[in-house]
Amino acid sequence: MQLVKTVRLMKTIVNVRVLVSLLFIFQLILSVAGQSLENRLAQDSKVGAVAEDGWTPLFNNQNLDGWYTWLPSTGKNNDPKGVFKVENGMLHFLDIPVTDQAEDFGYLATNNEYSNYRLRFEYKWGQKKFPPRAFDKRDSGLLYHVGGADQIWPHSFECQVQEGDTGDYFLLGADLRLSTSVANSSAPINEHVYKEDGFPYTTQNSEYVITKGGTFDSLTDWNTVEVVVSRDAAVHIVNGQINNRATRLQQSDPNNPAQKVPLTKGRIVFQAEGAEVFYRNIEIKPLPTNQDSTYKVLVFSKTTGFRHDSISAGIAAIQELGAQNNFTVDATEDAAAFNDANLSQYRTVIFLSTTGDVLNTSQQAAFEHYIRAGNGYVGIHSASDTEYTWSWYGGLVGAYFSSHPEIQTATVRIEDSAHPSTASLPNPWVRTDEWYNFQSNPRGNVQVLANLDETSYTGGTMGDHPIAWYHSYDGGRAWYTGGGHTIESYSEPAFRQHILGGIQYAADAASVTTLDRSNWSATASSSADGDSPSNAIDNNYASRWSTGAPQTPGQFFVIDMAAPQTFNSVVIDSGNLSYENDFPRGYAVYVSNDGSTWGNPVATGNGTSNLTTSTFAPQTARYIKIEQTGSDAYYWWSIHDLNVYRTPGIPKTNWSVTASSSADGEPPTNAIDNNNATRWSTGTAQTPGQFFQIDLGATRSFSQIVLNSGNASFEDDYPRGYRVFVSNDGSNWGNPVATGVGNGFITAILFNQQQARYLRVEQTGSDSYRWWSIRELNIY
Repeated sequence: MQLVKTVRLMKTIVNVRVLVSLLFIFQLILSVAGQSLENRLAQDSKVGAVAEDGWTPLFNNQNLDGWYTWLPSTGKNNDPKGVFKVENGMLHFLDIPVTDQAEDFGYLATNNEYSNYRLRFEYKWGQKKFPPRAFDKRDSGLLYHVGGADQIWPHSFECQVQEGDTGDYFLLGADLRLSTSVANSSAPINEHVYKEDGFPYTTQNSEYVITKGGTFDSLTDWNTVEVVVSRDAAVHIVNGQINNRATRLQQSDPNNPAQKVPLTKGRIVFQAEGAEVFYRNIEIKPLPTNQDSTYKVLVFSKTTGFRHDSISAGIAAIQELGAQNNFTVDATEDAAAFNDANLSQYRTVIFLSTTGDVLNTSQQAAFEHYIRAGNGYVGIHSASDTEYTWSWYGGLVGAYFSSHPEIQTATVRIEDSAHPSTASLPNPWVRTDEWYNFQSNPRGNVQVLANLDETSYTGGTMGDHPIAWYHSYDGGRAWYTGGGHTIESYSEPAFRQHILGGIQYAADAASVTTLDRSNWSATASSSADGDSPSNAIDNNYASRWSTGAPQTPGQFFVIDMAAPQTFNSVVIDSGNLSYENDFPRGYAVYVSNDGSTWGNPVATGNGTSNLTTSTFAPQTARYIKIEQTGSDAYYWWSIHDLNVYRTPGIPKTNWSVTASSSADGEPPTNAIDNNNATRWSTGTAQTPGQFFQIDLGATRSFSQIVLNSGNASFEDDYPRGYRVFVSNDGSNWGNPVATGVGNGFITAILFNQQQARYLRVEQTGSDSYRWWSIRELNIY
């Protein structure tokens, strides 16, 4: 396993470092007796840490390239006294004569801003201390997320570097806010380590409170500090000990100072504040973000109770899915992997059939912070049979295991077919597994994806029986499925796709975005008294819109989203059990950019329950109209809540494309540049055999391709006929996976789930007047 390999490698590195250090010390004893403190420190600096993969020097050990100095008396890059020096691979602050005059508090700052990183450095105190702090503790500091004007204490968060309590938080700016905790949760609250503009921050709101970690530094040796900054959360680690964790690093919204917004980036600063100090080995390592096309996940499968023999099959399946879908997989059963620095490299953690108590208190604290930092959790099967006494985890997983009948075949009914973990599943989905009953029904606390039909098997005890769900939780994302008991589960294509979608959601790699309804307005063909159209988009499930009359064809509900949006799914919730029969007996979905010209429907179907989900090819439009096409002489048509969703396609980062021909200035790359203003076109009239071919850069899973031929001026440039082929080598194509005819500027082509690297769309029609054009191509 990768983590095991990493541990072995680090042990080897440590052994080498020990040998090198011993040899060096022997030479030092023979040759440098009587040298100054500065020279001894310079010699020490040559025994730096062995570089770990992904780390980059932030200080080049030679000069201040990439940095600038600032002193209040002389300004930027004007240091006449030599407060900031570079000596023998180290930064040396305040190596100047001591007088009775106060020295400026200044700093060394990066020119660039940084976000999402691990920063580590070493520091050591010198002997000199200066007024006005000649008799105080030695003091310096690391400031991060520095913004705005240069000043003595610039707008930022500080990881204090101070004699005796390095690692404490300071807030340098009256509009800043954070929420924090420390590894030693029993330590007393100390308001004086939490300041605004140098004064104690005394508000003891339970959400915004800080406690002291109790970490102490040394006056004679080098100390190591690591700051992990992930989105709007941070961790301070001093000499290997967690001092403080913080979440919700916030500042005032520049456009609305009464509101707080996340503070996630800024310059990095090292302070000079009245004490001689040395810094060395300053390195930075980027952390994954949701913009990255590749990412890492951690599979955790420790058990202290029942152990499933399907765990190894599950790990292998997830590793295969990762190889096909741009993520790498580390697997471990070592709970020590749950520490802040290690977890920071992963976009999501998968609890694969864990059982019992698997993490200690400090490991639980690290995982809680990891989720609060905006990361993801995936729970598979007996992940719900885990950590019964850890209430936070119970909220994360959604529900605890209660019991199960024998393994048998059951019917799973999909409630949300827009989510990436259920979009490709049949509905109903009939499969064999061990079907859990849960101690409580999670519905109401989570978004249910699928439920069990208890009439289809024996042993169900819940009635309403969710079996897969997702939700936002404590700043992060959580996804759970009750399936996965059997070894055979992990070779089922549908179940593998189910897991893949859950991982992608939790990692925020293919998450479903719910469009913001705050500026929307709605109209309808008719409304019952008190049931206005706005009730369907008011974020209040207790209110509803209804027709006030039995369902008849032609009734409609129209949404104005105030501006064009991109979307591919509409979910209509007709309400609770009292009104569950008010779903539309038939529907057609239309889109428009002017509210008048609607064209052909982008989707049609029949509602079957209180939740009606309509998924279609991605559309960009301002208006949506849902029109009733069915009839019911008794039931009205009602909407308690209507949401519109967007699911992104496969990232195009590593794609390359070719085509049979191209017009001047319209190369194939225009079709994948995420710019609808550019296009690829054949440059000639449509004829059979023309093709457009994509290399995805790696084997991927997909089941839909959408060709957008452009706006109204070129909407007739859709393919008059097409065939879609897939290949793993770019040469052997086999039979087409889909054939059809385009009939509008959006051509959405659906087919069975494929796993391939290459995809080819071939023209089978003819048009003596129109070229074939693609403004944007997406694959799902």
